[in-house]
This record gives sequence, structure tokens and C-alpha cells, in this order.
Amino acid sequence: MEECLDKSLQFVGVYTDVLTKEFMESGSSKVPDVIKFYTGLPSYSRLMVLFEYLSSGIVESKYSVLSLFQQFFVVLMKLPLNVPD
Repeated sequence: MEECLDKSLQFVGVYTDVLTKEFMESGSSKVPDVIKFYTGLPSYSRLMVLFEYLSSGIVESKYSVLSLFQQFFVVLMKLPLNVPD
């Protein structure tokens, strides 16, 4: 159990620079490759459409360290890896 928690925390810590809307909106040439690699989605616009659709039904916790967008991105990264919570 502790090992899974350590892996999850490491997973989040390593990719925090990628997990910002500012990075995604920066226009960097790396953005399409980053989105495709980590989420499997083909573009930033599709990522945002999916995020806007799903986030409308989510209540943000005041105790969360990550923003809703960061949480969403982490879930998309973890899904193909089959990483537990």
C-alpha cells in the first residue's frame, strides 16, 4: 500500500510542470507531443473540450493541492498505466 502511494506521489511530482494550463497554452512546439504522449488525445483543443464537459459535474475540494485541470490530466496519464489511486 505504501509503495503504491510513493509511486503515485512520485508520478505527480515529476510531471507538475506539464500539468499547468499555462504550459499547455504557451504555444510551445512541445505541447502537441506532450498531450499525445501523456493522454493519448490528439490535440489541446480536444483535451479542453473533454475537460470542460467533465469538469462541469465535479465539485472542487478545498483540501486538494492540485487544480481540477491537474487532477484531470493525472487521471488521463494514469488510465493507460492501470495505476491504482
